[in-house]
Amino acid sequence: MKKTYRVGVYRNAGSEWHGGQIYFDNLIGLLGDSFGETGAFVELVIIEKVRNLSGIEDRGKGIATVFLSDYLEEEREKARQARKEANRRLRRKRLWHRFFPESAKESPPQLEGYSEGSVPELSAFEKIASYHSLDFVFPLPAAASGLSVNGAGWIPDLQHCFLPELFPPSEIETRNEMFRKLSLSDLIIFSSKTSRDEFRDRYPESEAKLEVWSFCSNPGNDLFAVDPSSVVKRYCLPDRFFLVSNQFWKHKDHALVVEALVRLKGEGLNVKVVFTGALRDYRGTGHVDGFLQSIQRGGIHDNVHLLGFLDREEQWHLMRSALAVIQPSQFEGWSTVVEDCKAIGQRLILSDLAVHVEQAPKDSVYFPVGEARPLADQIRELWTEGAGEWVQCRETRESQARSALTQARAATRRRFLEIVESAQSGRV
Repeated sequence: MKKTYRVGVYRNAGSEWHGGQIYFDNLIGLLGDSFGETGAFVELVIIEKVRNLSGIEDRGKGIATVFLSDYLEEEREKARQARKEANRRLRRKRLWHRFFPESAKESPPQLEGYSEGSVPELSAFEKIASYHSLDFVFPLPAAASGLSVNGAGWIPDLQHCFLPELFPPSEIETRNEMFRKLSLSDLIIFSSKTSRDEFRDRYPESEAKLEVWSFCSNPGNDLFAVDPSSVVKRYCLPDRFFLVSNQFWKHKDHALVVEALVRLKGEGLNVKVVFTGALRDYRGTGHVDGFLQSIQRGGIHDNVHLLGFLDREEQWHLMRSALAVIQPSQFEGWSTVVEDCKAIGQRLILSDLAVHVEQAPKDSVYFPVGEARPLADQIRELWTEGAGEWVQCRETRESQARSALTQARAATRRRFLEIVESAQSGRV
């Protein structure tokens, strides 16, 4: 008899972190599929922060959506009443000490009850898990180590430890405190072996069980029924181009691509590169301004196409049409861009981060992180290869990638269920 697990997925990625949102979309889509090949099924309960962020109700059978804000209000009211009662007791103590001063020495006044902040959210999670009979919740809040809720914390990466110059001190402090609390958890899930090992080095005292679960992208079969050239024509793009499809955050290193293009322009090669992504960074946009200015200074404005933020489907079609996707990032937890390319059989030119090597995209080439000359060499080699050969074999590549993706998704489902079963049996 096949077992059914009820799994709660807490969609806690911020609105500015598109990669995090895609991570949860992939997780929900994966777990929402049948687990028949594993001998078990999963019923999903999506936990949204607030009501106006929901768009999940129509995802399919067995998926329910709850809103943390609804439960939080109940718990906050309890906290308010507890503080009100504590204050009432405190006033009575003070009045008693006023008339009987000697008693103050024995029992000094103290404010009792809930502290402002942490308790309501954690209590709300306990209530949701109990009411919906959840076997597993992912990811749990950082301060949830004392909760009677079975689940796991999540650490996608430790970027602030390696690139602290990109973060304000207050955010570094917040992240360090969050990771310290997570280190006290029973179970933590990482997006990559690289991040897991980095955590071990930084928190050797942690007794948490450390598991790795790496998502894979899923473009869906309907995507391949569309001719991607229609999107290329819509944006008046050239027939041959490379694609950079990242948020314009500083560590994504868009500036390195501009430097490589300037070098190639000096050699007489007019390479075309399309950039997608909103031109902003929540940590400051100075580097975005510098990126735009460097395009003009380098005289490559005719070589660069800036399309801004596109919807997911258009992004997929541009990936399908490109000669290759360039991924120059200085740091990643588990790159969505790499997984997207693997799902459609597209090759990449990517920085040699350990996590990029771990993801092992087929037919791809690497260059040293932050070095423009070897990046330019890789771009030149693919730009000057047989005209259109890579694009012309697109249908064959995509067919092979779809077959490989079916197996990868089955393995990824099994891996997640192994973690759930292990936590459920108390082995973690």
